[in-house]
Amino acid sequence: SHSAHTYATQIIDVMSLHLPPEKFIAPLMKHVEPALTHADPNYRKGAFLCLAVSAEGCSDHLKNRHLKSLLQCVYKGLSDPSPVVHNAAMFALGQFSEHLQPNISKYSSELLPLLFECLARATSDITKDPRGVTKTYYALEMFCENLGLCG
Repeated sequence: SHSAHTYATQIIDVMSLHLPPEKFIAPLMKHVEPALTHADPNYRKGAFLCLAVSAEGCSDHLKNRHLKSLLQCVYKGLSDPSPVVHNAAMFALGQFSEHLQPNISKYSSELLPLLFECLARATSDITKDPRGVTKTYYALEMFCENLGLCG
């Protein structure tokens, strides 16, 4: 259910802010990695939400040790056939763009074209998935804002 998802992500957010990242990220990834390839899209969505809410509290650890693998996960999520998974991956990318600077800006040459492609796709599918446009704009805005291109 939605409230269970919200409650769980709040707990993970708080844990990421208060636990040492080297003690928190490895156990989290033991659950996230299998969930990313789970047949049920809600598991895949949950995995991206966990990654997203960990970005602030574990930013140094993630940007210095896991950024490339996190982005590989997000790229897969962005091409997921399920809109809920795609939107969760887009949310994760927005959180990474906000909290994993300046390291993530090194990937702008691959990320920006991907974001524009997703925006074009989301705009054409707006009647099927209106949230897709919102999430895509959010990720694009966060990425550009932290590059110093917006705002």
